[in-house]
Amino acid sequence: VPDKHLENKDFYKVLERCIEKLPPNTRAAFVLRTFEDMPAEEICKLRGLSASNFWVLMHRARVALRDCIESNWINR
Repeated sequence: VPDKHLENKDFYKVLERCIEKLPPNTRAAFVLRTFEDMPAEEICKLRGLSASNFWVLMHRARVALRDCIESNWINR
């Protein structure tokens, strides 16, 4: 269905803009974990994070992305 394809394309544009708005360290951790499928332990070593700090960053990223997507995609 062409309309669905356009909606998905628009959604990914919104998602990309929302990810770009994340603070740099949060964005890096989120992208490495979510899109690169890198293990948390490896990200912690690479970014110099404690395990608890990594999971806090991931939580903040998800909350920020949810809010951004709700504002820019769902409620448009």
